[in-house]
Amino acid sequence: MHSRFPHPLFRRLSLLVTLVITGFALPALHAAPVSVAGSYEAEGTVVTAKPAYDGPVAMRALLSLEFNHARGRQAHGGIAGFEVVQEERSLKIITKDANGRVEWTGEWTRNGGFQATEEGVKFLIRAKRPSDEVFMFTLTPASNGAAMTVQIQRIENTMTGPLGHEVGVFLFLRAAE
Repeated sequence: MHSRFPHPLFRRLSLLVTLVITGFALPALHAAPVSVAGSYEAEGTVVTAKPAYDGPVAMRALLSLEFNHARGRQAHGGIAGFEVVQEERSLKIITKDANGRVEWTGEWTRNGGFQATEEGVKFLIRAKRPSDEVFMFTLTPASNGAAMTVQIQRIENTMTGPLGHEVGVFLFLRAAE
């Protein structure tokens, strides 16, 4: 008597072969994390902002969570540029003055507020007390790598999980070399 289904051993072997092939194929299909490493101009352009703002913005001010963009730009006007150093397990942002001296450095590690995906590089900044607000920055290459967008969201913890509130999207050009 013939059955429409193969022998149970054959089905198990077939399933095992499929799992092994899939296991090797999936890592090959998984895209590599995007890189935003490089040197950028200190001032960028506001793409969108809440509240609305129509002027330049300083990256150092954003990193300081200064979202009054005019005041932040004035306070950090001495910054000439910033560098993003991205490695597999860490992200470092270094701001420099006009003489090339390091003005500020921030570093995030994987499982410590940094994650690189195929869409963007994400890191968290916690505001200093008393508010303890948390902000998520997402850095994404733009214009074929000639620029980078910085999207900032304020993260609110809710009963159903974290909820992001848009602070703004900003565009920074790569520094001329």
